[in-house]
This record gives sequence, C-alpha cells and structure tokens, in this order.
Amino acid sequence: RIAQQLFRSYHINKRQSQDTKNRKMINLSPKPANYFGPGDEHHHRLSRPLSEIKQRSDLLGCSFTAFMLTALAITFDRIAPDDAGDQIGMALPIDLRPFYPEDSRPIFGNYVYTPIIRVDRNHDGGPQEIAQDIKDQIRLHREHIRQKNILLPFLINKIFTLAGRKHYAHTIRILKTKGLISKTCLASSLGSMDYLNQAGTKARVCEVTPTTLYQGLLITMSTIGENVYLAFVFQEAEFNLDDIRSITDLLEDTVDYLLTAAPQDRITSGDTIY
Repeated sequence: RIAQQLFRSYHINKRQSQDTKNRKMINLSPKPANYFGPGDEHHHRLSRPLSEIKQRSDLLGCSFTAFMLTALAITFDRIAPDDAGDQIGMALPIDLRPFYPEDSRPIFGNYVYTPIIRVDRNHDGGPQEIAQDIKDQIRLHREHIRQKNILLPFLINKIFTLAGRKHYAHTIRILKTKGLISKTCLASSLGSMDYLNQAGTKARVCEVTPTTLYQGLLITMSTIGENVYLAFVFQEAEFNLDDIRSITDLLEDTVDYLLTAAPQDRITSGDTIY
C-alpha cells in the first residue's frame, strides 16, 4: 500500500512540476538574499470588518481564507515589477489532524502539509474567477490528502528534520541559492479565535498574533469578533518595515476593491485598481 501511495504521489508531483517548469514565481523582496539572519515582524488590523468580508466571500462562493488569498495575490501582482516573474506562489499550511480517525488524532507533533497555491499574473478573470481558482486548488490538495497522495512531498519536507538543527540553515541556504526554494510567501489562516473568549466577560482576548521564525515572508491571519488581524514575519536582510507597510497599504486598497467590485469585473495588471 505504501509503495502504491508513493508511486501515485511521484506521478502527481512530476505532472505538477512539468506544468510549472517554465514559470517563475515572483519574489517581493527588493533585495533578495541567500543567507538568514535577524527577523522582524509587523502587526496590522484590517480597517474593514469581518462581517463585510464574510458577506462578500459568500457572494464570491469562497471561504474567508480563499478571499484573503485572492486579495494577497492581487496585491502582490500590483507591487511586483513586471519582470519579477509570471506567477504568485503562496504556500498554505493544511492541518492533517482532521484527516485522522477521530479516536486516534495526534495531539503533539507537527502534522502539517504545505502545498503551494499558484495564481498566474496574466490572469484576466474577475474576482470571482480568481477566488474560484484558489478554492479549487485548496479542494484538490485536500483531496490529495484524503487519497494519501502526499507521501513524496511529505518525505521531502522531512529532509530538513533529518538535516538537524546544526545543518538546517546551511541546507536551506544551498536550496535557496540554487533556486529550489521558490515561493512568494507562506500564508497561514488560523480562522476565528473567538473560542478563547468563552470563559466570560471579565477577561477578554482582544488580539491574537500567531508568529514564528521563517526563512522568507510569512503572513498569518486570524479574527476575533469583527477584527481581522495580520502578522507579517520577515527577514531583515530582505525587507524593512517600510516595505511591509507598502504591502499592507496596497492590501487595504485591494480589500476595498474586492468588497465593492462586481464579481465578474475583469482584472488586468497595473498600478491602479484596475
């Protein structure tokens, strides 16, 4: 059975690699580096309330996560130079625990699969089509998990564990220098944190900032009540706070656009919405 799963996983990954072989993912950093050093983070609260985003997500036929990935993809397309690449690649962690039998789900350990959601920069569809494309990719990756077709990428991810802490950064640096680590960002959605306030009203959690060290650009998303919180974790060698603030300013503009544009409006590349 394991051999069959590995065989299917190999052919799926081979087909995906062939489909994207000549596509270059954009790197948002104005000064890409092949080394890793001090990191920093920036916290941002969206100005638009969660209820408006959820209402719009329902209209577009997608989830909150797919809506935010759509907004991020359009934002990255706007901010990156024309020659930076022709595809946005957003790694999306998926928790594997819900796919285990309910009576044997693991509690401790890193049970996460992180596929890459790809959006072409020459995408000429409207918000609804882009959101649907992202939604379909998420659904396909979840189906691969259910069919146990993720063995090969899961084993590849474990290479870093086998390298050990001493060689971890060195291994990533080699892979990054050779262009084998290619993604625009890692975007993780934790969803609603309202369950943290079930205990009562005397003490209330007003903001949650999920964060961790990362060798690229990490964006985490979470909500409490009507507030949508974003945390940007970045390498100081590749970004500064002004770079990140430029991204959040454009993201706010993009979210405003997605909340008001007709779902069928066409989107083309450019510096203005659109």
